[in-house]
Amino acid sequence: PSPEPSGDFVGPSLTSAITQGTHVLAALNHLGVHYGTWGNHEFDFGLQKLKDICAGVADEGEPDHGGSCTTWIASNMNGADGEPLGGAVKKVITDWDGVKVGIIGASENWLPGCSKLAEGEAAYLDVIEESNRLCAEMRAEGVEVILAVTHSRLENDKAYAAAVPEVDLVLGGHDHFPYLDLQARIIKGGQEFEYCNAIEIKVKGNGKKVVKCRQIPILAAVEEDAAAQAIVKVYDDLVEAKMSGVIGATPVALESTEEFLRFKESELGNFVADVMCENLGADLGVIQGFEVAGKYVLDAGEIKVGDVYSWFPKGTTVISVKLTGAEIKELLEAGVRSLPGECGAFEHVSRRVRYVMDAARAPGARVSAATIDGAPIAD
Repeated sequence: PSPEPSGDFVGPSLTSAITQGTHVLAALNHLGVHYGTWGNHEFDFGLQKLKDICAGVADEGEPDHGGSCTTWIASNMNGADGEPLGGAVKKVITDWDGVKVGIIGASENWLPGCSKLAEGEAAYLDVIEESNRLCAEMRAEGVEVILAVTHSRLENDKAYAAAVPEVDLVLGGHDHFPYLDLQARIIKGGQEFEYCNAIEIKVKGNGKKVVKCRQIPILAAVEEDAAAQAIVKVYDDLVEAKMSGVIGATPVALESTEEFLRFKESELGNFVADVMCENLGADLGVIQGFEVAGKYVLDAGEIKVGDVYSWFPKGTTVISVKLTGAEIKELLEAGVRSLPGECGAFEHVSRRVRYVMDAARAPGARVSAATIDGAPIAD
């Protein structure tokens, strides 16, 4: 069995903006992935869309992907009907080379950030309580090895492994970097299929488990699989046909990597904030760094349809609200609260706004000299 992926296969990406994730389902089916869990980006296009693509529904003009052959596990996320979210199952017990293996899908609570989930469509259950309960059930059924496929940040995976001792190995996602600590019982594979984790678990006669893992980088030098490449070409051609149109130009390079947008001001973020501001007739335009997902630098020159979809693959809702000066200052403070660490909420603002930020000061008191059109923002 292959218990990956640990979430975020639907998006965000340029191709997912067109297919809503069917291209990855086609790839996972080809790879023969048996089990996986949801991540927050599985719901970028709504719960019903996820159910549809897993059932094999394709939009007009899209290739037939056959639906999902993977068994999805959501142990602590329920739908409105009280059943595991998105048609998933609560747990899996399977035989693996004569060893009885149990698998759960357990994640931190990222539901509040899923803007396309309607109120009441999903519910979070305490991940520690549910996991310990399910582990006890599986041990009672004679399960020898328990794997937890998670979609949580590393610090939460560490806390989880410590609080759920019956889990033999945590296979984590959500973070965008690889991680391997067998003593802590945690393995993470990074993002975008950059690594393959070759995991070997031996169960000795006394019940002791010996775990080995090789993190294998998937490099350009790796020989391509012809059948997989044929699947890729179908979707590459689909994207190229829809995304190659030129819609504008930029005199400067536009940076859309997380390493840039979640830490400091950017030309792209400011440009988008300007466009929002001008189109809505607002005094202030704001977009947070995590809303942009391009992950590349667009050199000065043409801007194509595909660039815009790369930056906003899941669609971003723009709203206009009336705020007091005090609320604007609070908004600006929230955008720099996590600095100098990663700050997904980092706010890129329109050109009429200026402020000074000092990350050495305490959170909540970092912003000063905030102005609109040169005039101080009064409470």
